[in-house]
Amino acid sequence: MKKVGLLICIFMMFIVVGCTHRNEVDNDGKLIYEEVLSPNEDYIEDKKEIVKYNIKIYQNENYQIRVYASSNTVYFEDQMYQMPYDQSITEDDIKIQWTTFMGSEKASEEDQIIIAKIKITDGKNVISEINVNFLKSAIEEIVNILNK
Repeated sequence: MKKVGLLICIFMMFIVVGCTHRNEVDNDGKLIYEEVLSPNEDYIEDKKEIVKYNIKIYQNENYQIRVYASSNTVYFEDQMYQMPYDQSITEDDIKIQWTTFMGSEKASEEDQIIIAKIKITDGKNVISEINVNFLKSAIEEIVNILNK
């Protein structure tokens, strides 16, 4: 039980601190969708510590879809997913469900958002479902520390 409490304390420390700037990913195609979320903005006093998660979805002239996930935290490496497709998609075809460390859709200071579940459809059929864990590397590092 002590390890779980320590894990939660270390995890919260990773969320609240540790921001750095990153360059925006170069991409091609038309921006179809963008969403920016801050998991900690409501819980901190120093605006320099605001963490931001950013999801951008593009589609190029060949209908290839590209999903970019980025964050200003040092605990997340920018990610890009691409998938071929054969027709245009719109913003209405994209849904993002944000979930917390404990799996809830409702965030709190103790249980902040860390996962974006991105679902792209063509109106009827699912084209792609992607889960982006913005703190996966931080969680892995905490587990490694606890296992030593």
